[in-house]
Amino acid sequence: MAYSAHMNVLAISQPSSSALFPGFGIKKICTLDFKSTEYVSVHSNVVRDLAFKHKDADGLLLTASIDKTVRLSSLHSNTVVQTYQTGLPAWSCCWNANYPQYFYAGLQNGTVLVFDTRNTSAPTVELNTDGSKSPVVALQYVPWDSSAQFSLAGLLVGQLNKTYFYERKSDSEYRPHLLPLDGNLTSMTVEESSRHVLASFRPNATSPTVRHVMCELDAINVSDDPTVIDNAVTCHPVQTFNGGKSQKLLAKSCFASTLDGQLLVCAGDEASNSTIVWNTSTGHSVTKLPSSSPIIDVCSIKTETSCHLAALSDKFINIYTMS
Repeated sequence: MAYSAHMNVLAISQPSSSALFPGFGIKKICTLDFKSTEYVSVHSNVVRDLAFKHKDADGLLLTASIDKTVRLSSLHSNTVVQTYQTGLPAWSCCWNANYPQYFYAGLQNGTVLVFDTRNTSAPTVELNTDGSKSPVVALQYVPWDSSAQFSLAGLLVGQLNKTYFYERKSDSEYRPHLLPLDGNLTSMTVEESSRHVLASFRPNATSPTVRHVMCELDAINVSDDPTVIDNAVTCHPVQTFNGGKSQKLLAKSCFASTLDGQLLVCAGDEASNSTIVWNTSTGHSVTKLPSSSPIIDVCSIKTETSCHLAALSDKFINIYTMS
């Protein structure tokens, strides 16, 4: 799922229900009344990820699919406007929040492709070409912010077995930093205001429950020369939220905030067939929202006057009002 505050639209990937137009596309839900509006046919196979441009009202939606393409679709005209070949199934995607002409696609073999919308023929840069071959299940861009404690810009690359921060040095140069996050990653997201990272992991031998780890990024100057900045990027856990003892699906978690400023973490829980909401300040669960089938994605929908949470399963979507 992806939410556009400018368009008041929640975009949900789903298979086509028409035999005349097979494939997979996007169902549009109006967030003013939460009624389904239109379906847009986009891909020939499953859509793995989708993302709207950061704070942009042009209605362009980026989608990544295992049909070996990433595509740009206009949700104003409900048409695909550009297709980019990836050569391998694409598992994840995101936009560059500082330079919106750039976007990223994470592939099944661990490679990340950097695309420039002004160049429709091929990616401009390939990252992690000699690294881990594990699929890239999550991509998140951290924008430059001179006022933040961690000010660097770069790309968070979450593979099933490793997580990197690719520090953006220029349009064509990215410096990889391996982050100390261990486990089988299923989801990763960034909270815009605090710049906290939320990484979710399946249970394993050392951690018998699902873990949702909220951490903060940190840059340490390791140069011996005081006139030279040579940053090493790492991260530090702030809170860990524990779920159930099973997770087969690559379910996604998210941050959410209330109108009074409380920061929450939300995630589907397979073991209890529910969506659990935690308060990030206390670390405690504040509610558990029951479901008839496992939740595979959650999405925060916030306006100036209301806060909602969308919880998606393979059969339905529930919309909750958050107070």
